[in-house]
Amino acid sequence: MTHTQFGDLYQSVNQLDEVSKHYETVVNVRPLFIDIRTKFAESLIDVGDLGQAKIEFEIIPESRPAFAGVRL
Repeated sequence: MTHTQFGDLYQSVNQLDEVSKHYETVVNVRPLFIDIRTKFAESLIDVGDLGQAKIEFEIIPESRPAFAGVRL
């Protein structure tokens, strides 16, 4: 399994700290995977790290202005 799959799995069983750890690993290795960065930012909101979530959400449109998911 990949870290993304583990993050998705932990999300499905509401293990929020584990979710953000796995997504963060992917973002550190592949920072341009905007869909995973979005999942990471959302997981940060779930664990209450709003400051870091805001930073992540600001990076996304800079990296991919056309990515509609974050604009919503």
